Amino acid sequence: MVPNVAGIFARCRNDRCASRLPYVHLRHNGLTLNDTWVCGVECLEEQLSQLFHHSGTPGRRSEPVRSRLPLGLALLSRGFISPDALRAALRMQQECPEVRVGDILRNMGAVNDSQITAARATQWRCPVFPLNEKSLRLNVNDFIPAALLWKHSMLPVHFAEQNRSLYLAFGCEVHYPVIRAIERALGATVVPCMVDDMPLQESLSALAPENEVLLPSITSPEDITRITVGYAETLRASSIRTASVGNDIWIRLHGRQRVDLIFGSDRLIGETRNVEPPESSALLN
Repeated sequence: MVPNVAGIFARCRNDRCASRLPYVHLRHNGLTLNDTWVCGVECLEEQLSQLFHHSGTPGRRSEPVRSRLPLGLALLSRGFISPDALRAALRMQQECPEVRVGDILRNMGAVNDSQITAARATQWRCPVFPLNEKSLRLNVNDFIPAALLWKHSMLPVHFAEQNRSLYLAFGCEVHYPVIRAIERALGATVVPCMVDDMPLQESLSALAPENEVLLPSITSPEDITRITVGYAETLRASSIRTASVGNDIWIRLHGRQRVDLIFGSDRLIGETRNVEPPESSALLN
């Protein structure tokens, strides 16, 4: 039987790799970067540098996607409120623009939390997901770092292994650009859903970060590349995935342990923390 040579050897993704032959590297000696294979640290550094220079750095703001239907009209279309109640709420909002229409209607006693959640699902054209003990037992850090969950007020609530679909819950607004970035980072389909906002916030406040390194002041492609390569060497990474999530760059490394690096210009919630082994801290100097 002829062995599967492609499964043993691989071609480096870096076009400027020292070797020009199609299959000259042992596959297990390299690592994958966003589903492509590189043979070692030097080629990884070149590929990351090209990637970050091409895709941009933290601080380049992406425009949020707004829903097409205002919440008041969504509530009205579902029959939850009367036109008079909506007009009264809008008049009150003119006096207090910082207060949301849904909160005003709730305080008026015109709607309850479940009705607001259902209307928001109509706004964003996504299903309502019931938060329960099973969904809250999901280890959310396996999917998305806590710092990004806090920042975008979202929570993984279910993962369907058979078709690699992650159900991601929101309480007010669905961040579609963030969803697309997470899909690229995880190599999975992300299904947005809506949940009651108060239980969502309670669940988010109970999260504990796992192996997250927050680097909000580091934004240049050169520094991001240098630090990522350093962690890849320290962790003996076998795979790296990158994504621009909002105004931040998220890099997930798998090696001796899983580590999430988050670079951004905006305020990141949580404490900057270094990951063992301790020599990795020298990379930030």
